[in-house]
Amino acid sequence: MNHREREILYTILNESSVTRIADLASRFDVSARTVRNDINNINYFLDEINGGCLEIGEKGIITNKVGKDASYILAQEGKVLYRTKLSKRERVALSAIILAVSSKYTTIAQLATMIRVSAATVVKDVKDVHEELRQRNIQLISRPSKGLIIAGREADIRQLVLDEQGVAFIMRFLEDLFPTFKTIKEKQSDLIGRIIEEREHVHGFYLTDYSYDYLILYIQIMLWRIAEGRQLEQLRLECNDFAKIADDIVECVSKHCNVTVTKNESVFLSNVLGNLRYMKRRERNREIVDIQIVALRFIEKVSQALGKDLEGDHDLFESLYHHLDSVLPAETKSFPPGLTLCEIAKEYPFVVRAVSDSQYILEAYAKRVLSPAEVVYITMHVCAALERKRNGDARIRVALVCHGGVGSSKLLAAKLRNRFSFQIVGVLSAHESQYINKDSVDLIISTIPLANPPVAYVQTSLLLTDMDCLAIKNKIERVQYADVGKRTAYNNGEIDFANKIKGDPGSEKVLRQIENRAQSSKELVYAPCLNQLLTEQFIRLNLSCADWQAAVKECGNILLQNGYISSRYIDAMINNVIANGAYIIISPEFAMPHADLGAGAYRTGMSLIRLQEPVSFDAERKAEAKFVCCLSAVDYSTHIRALINLVNILANDKFNMDLKHAETPKDAANVIREAERALEEQGLGYQIMESQFEHL
Repeated sequence: MNHREREILYTILNESSVTRIADLASRFDVSARTVRNDINNINYFLDEINGGCLEIGEKGIITNKVGKDASYILAQEGKVLYRTKLSKRERVALSAIILAVSSKYTTIAQLATMIRVSAATVVKDVKDVHEELRQRNIQLISRPSKGLIIAGREADIRQLVLDEQGVAFIMRFLEDLFPTFKTIKEKQSDLIGRIIEEREHVHGFYLTDYSYDYLILYIQIMLWRIAEGRQLEQLRLECNDFAKIADDIVECVSKHCNVTVTKNESVFLSNVLGNLRYMKRRERNREIVDIQIVALRFIEKVSQALGKDLEGDHDLFESLYHHLDSVLPAETKSFPPGLTLCEIAKEYPFVVRAVSDSQYILEAYAKRVLSPAEVVYITMHVCAALERKRNGDARIRVALVCHGGVGSSKLLAAKLRNRFSFQIVGVLSAHESQYINKDSVDLIISTIPLANPPVAYVQTSLLLTDMDCLAIKNKIERVQYADVGKRTAYNNGEIDFANKIKGDPGSEKVLRQIENRAQSSKELVYAPCLNQLLTEQFIRLNLSCADWQAAVKECGNILLQNGYISSRYIDAMINNVIANGAYIIISPEFAMPHADLGAGAYRTGMSLIRLQEPVSFDAERKAEAKFVCCLSAVDYSTHIRALINLVNILANDKFNMDLKHAETPKDAANVIREAERALEEQGLGYQIMESQFEHL
């Protein structure tokens, strides 16, 4: 056991109050996933000494089933490194890996010491080790006076190590024998996990838990081999669906882990990704922010035409976005004008008229005319929004967590639909469940234990027994009783207190504390407020720029200097305007440059500059901007709350005037914060109801 694993075990044995994964994660300042991995390693050690185990149950509760006291464990720890007796297959695998990763000659005696067997046993195994390596195109060379050494490609060596990753003792062996590998596993695992999770959301691919762990391990091996000076040879770039994803992951790893990588690393990683399993996978148009802005403009125009405020309806925004994402960039598609579409056109002629009057916004972006059937199809989304506004929507929203993947998920979903009327909003892996926003999902149904799920949770079996259904029914009743969809981070006492002291001298600090506590409790991992992005640090005032390109560079440099984007993201923003025109003017005098996903954005962020003199983005259309606000987007949803709240407060003349007269970046940040707070107090702010999931 390493130091942290030892401390975790002794803490559980000696402190009865520590019974949850979350307690240990907080105490040792690591993630819940890291604690789970540590407990797995502890259980491996306990199994070696017949010492019982630590069981992890529902909600991350740990049950102590260790059958030995601490003194006995301490006495045994130094004696147990590997299994007392390895099978021949295990000895051969260990020997092959030791020889493959070593850059020096290894004698028979040294190899025997390493795997704790006799030299005679190693001699007997050499022939099989030779054959194991030969099958992998790795040559084993023997020199009488020096020992054994291999000759082979680095790609084949890495594949050898990866293929044995499922054998726990081999990984522990590598950690103990190679300090660099151990250091990377202990210090970089959480960072690598976060990088992978971010890229999952950026590219719309979601790994099963097994594949997620496998990918983390490969990147650890990659970093270890690079640290040892072992670079991949020239690899042929195969055209597969994962090349861009691999490029993106390697770029992030290179930046955050401070290593220099070659293009060959991306090529090898793309092959690794191609062999993994995914919970779901969808292709996305990469012009995500462009379409989101178009969708917002369209909803605003339709709302004005109908005299109904639909701008706060997330479901309308979500469905319209996904529809536009699939049809706008393409040629005109044929939509069968079936009975349903015809009936909608007859029943809601005023909605069809409002949509028709606003469709020029969509056509300007698509650079083509929408067909009548398309207009009616889009009208369906608007009609649904009107019905929601009239009747509300109190259906329970359920996310499924299944370890096995899409097949088992669909089986469970089919069984649930036969017994319940709730809405299944998606399927996800266990490692994704911690990032669900509380306003996205009402209930999680999982076939595996979850540590600290963000919303109500019930564990069931894939068979869905009567007892499982009863547990689900009871949980649904509790969720409904708790008033679905009306979750607020403020308690009533704090609301009353905040209202009483607002405006009093010295009240600002207290209000900030209440607001910070509210934001923290909302767990908005992927949905920060506008004022959380546009802080004083990211605002500059009264700058002089010769033209719009210079203004975009000036604004983008703020994000660049803070590590949010790479320099190529700035070039991508400029090229986006050149290619698509001045649609980034989202409000009079206010431009929002941005670029496609994967263009060099590392973190979700915004920066804002106010110019002394406006710059023109399109002279013919008289599209000028005095404010330039750069957006770095890393996925579909993280920036949505900030973006929509910004669009809404830009409609407020007082906000625009206050922002123009702000004297310092701090003043400007306060103007933004107060405007956003007023918006949300009126119930007009964007409610976090993001749905990262697809309907099954």
